[in-house]
Amino acid sequence: GMTEDDIKKNWNYFKSLAKQFQQTEQFVDHSMDSTGKLKNGKTFSNEFAKLLLLSASEFEVIAKALCSESGHAVSDKANITEISKTILYLYPSIINSKINTPYQITTPLAEWSVTEPNSGLPWWKAYNKIKHDRTNNFESANLNNCLNALASLMVLELYLAQIVLRNLDSITPINCDYFDCEYGLAVLAGNPGNSLPDF
Repeated sequence: GMTEDDIKKNWNYFKSLAKQFQQTEQFVDHSMDSTGKLKNGKTFSNEFAKLLLLSASEFEVIAKALCSESGHAVSDKANITEISKTILYLYPSIINSKINTPYQITTPLAEWSVTEPNSGLPWWKAYNKIKHDRTNNFESANLNNCLNALASLMVLELYLAQIVLRNLDSITPINCDYFDCEYGLAVLAGNPGNSLPDF
């Protein structure tokens, strides 16, 4: 099984992706419009393409680890549908997990389902398009998809830490500047922390 050290290494990798994402704010405004959408959500670039590819492939890695650590290992060749079936069966409320950014509270896995061949996650569909034909799908490499992929990855990281270590104490204090959550953090203020939706 995984150790605390493994969890921290994964978390630090997530944080390095989040930091690269945060740096895109120097060039693209991340704020919301009056309807609650990202003003520049459709802005696409090579940097967003790179981050979406990295985040989505890490999502797959962490998702497989979560299955395995939960006693429901999937094969190395498992596709997103098998992975989704396993995780949504084990943790049906994961879709309600909330992640905060400096501009919004997002529920990145809200559309996760097993009925859709591509898992129902718009950013996952975008990742597949870019992976297979970047030239014709470059617009999919946008701010919106990138943000949701990273926020989704963070949810899985939290679940994995909770399963392996039974708490979030070793990762939530190692703060991530851009993405934040209400889970486990209140403990620091002497209050019982909010637990993740399935716990």
